[in-house]
Amino acid sequence: IMFASVKAGELATDADYVRVITRGLKGTNMLALPLEPKEVEAVTQYVKSLSAKWTDPSAKAGTPITAAADPWTDEAAAVAKGKELVKAHCASCHATADNEGTGSDSSYGFLKAPKLDKGLALKAGDAPADIYRVIAAGLGGTAMT
Repeated sequence: IMFASVKAGELATDADYVRVITRGLKGTNMLALPLEPKEVEAVTQYVKSLSAKWTDPSAKAGTPITAAADPWTDEAAAVAKGKELVKAHCASCHATADNEGTGSDSSYGFLKAPKLDKGLALKAGDAPADIYRVIAAGLGGTAMT
């Protein structure tokens, strides 16, 4: 799945499927489903059965990426460094205040990456751990590795 906790290209964990099924993806048609835990597990296993990658009996989910303690004590310095890194690594696909971004080909067709600006709807969640997970793991099937 696109918003997994494992490196892009690895098979998502069951917890990744559960998170998407129960929380949904903001700004998309994927709404949170009000299901009982047993039903969420059934949906998880059904969706996995639709992927040829899971038909191999030796298929295993990747190892989730976890966030370390925040090393930044100076928020202004962290924001400045983040801006520098976005310009160097992200602005070729994502529009920012300084550029239009180009988007890129993906397994889902051509995708125009969302503009990195205030008010951005973060599909996978806006908690610091959610943002870290997306940046560190990437988005499966896209140029964001």
